[in-house]
Amino acid sequence: MDAVEVRELYQACLAPGLRERELAFQRLGRLLYPIAWRQVKDDSHLQHLAEDCTQEALVIIWQRLGKGRGPDRPDRFVSWCAAIVVNKVREEVRRLNPTPAVRRAKRVGLGQLVSLDAPATEERPALAETAARDAPSADDAVAYAAIRDLVREIRTIPEISEQSRTVLLKGFIEGWDDADLAELLGTTRANVHVIRCRDLAKIREVPAFMDRLRAWYG
Repeated sequence: MDAVEVRELYQACLAPGLRERELAFQRLGRLLYPIAWRQVKDDSHLQHLAEDCTQEALVIIWQRLGKGRGPDRPDRFVSWCAAIVVNKVREEVRRLNPTPAVRRAKRVGLGQLVSLDAPATEERPALAETAARDAPSADDAVAYAAIRDLVREIRTIPEISEQSRTVLLKGFIEGWDDADLAELLGTTRANVHVIRCRDLAKIREVPAFMDRLRAWYG
């Protein structure tokens, strides 16, 4: 979905006519459902959440748009909606299982960020999975929360663009592969790779963040 289509969908979801708005939200739902499905597809006990959470996310989006609380830019509308549905799924998973197993990522995790030059592979587990595997079982949730908070500091680094934050956070925290990220951002897998490499290089130049990361890994 290119930027023009995203803006058109955004405007349609704000249309004054109820029927046009409903049709736009039906289309949006068809975009969001596969995103929700990817979060639970590996667990048959949770797969029912994909449809439920998509519907709940659409209600949240409808309400926020009605209150003028949409994305900061129209071309970010789909990414904004995707974040809402992913968060809704994760909330429901946590509610059903407070310490769920973290999905295996398809490429290198943030554990390699200390060196930041290890090649991506299909076999390496994501950072969150590594922490959950290596930490004592009673501390899994605490360890994951601490790592998650550390990684989310990426949002505070001004040199990192919103698109780059999406690539880094969804890739390293949620285990999205490059094909998923490219689909979400309306770009190519090659460009996702470029974005990642470029902005990991920028993160290397932020001493406070790197010091905290090194301290975490000892």
